[in-house]
Amino acid sequence: MTDTDTQASVAGNSVLPGVEIVAAIRRVATVAALALLAYMTFTRGSAGTCVGGVGADGGYIDANGDPTDVAPQCISLALEPSPVVIIAVVLTFIVALTLVIRRAQTVPPCASGWGETPALLTFALHGARTDQY
Repeated sequence: MTDTDTQASVAGNSVLPGVEIVAAIRRVATVAALALLAYMTFTRGSAGTCVGGVGADGGYIDANGDPTDVAPQCISLALEPSPVVIIAVVLTFIVALTLVIRRAQTVPPCASGWGETPALLTFALHGARTDQY
């Protein structure tokens, strides 16, 4: 599919000047929104544990099974998406839009200037994964 075929399929019967640019911005905004939705949905987790417990005689025991007078400590951990990642994705979109506006003088360079932005958004979200300890 050539550029003219792509422009014709995007533009359709539209008389809007620069419809290719609007379509590119819409594509990147859609990728960003879907990536943030996936990030917000799949990066949640929780865990909890209590070290020790109650022995057969009703007293407390520690993690090694030895009797103790102190109640066992419980730990609970909740993981949620970081607002910093959401801000980074939004800033990536805004910076990409600003760079395209500043650098492009005509429609073809402006429309092609969005090519790397979905990859940058994916890279930003991949770097935010919490299971890479």
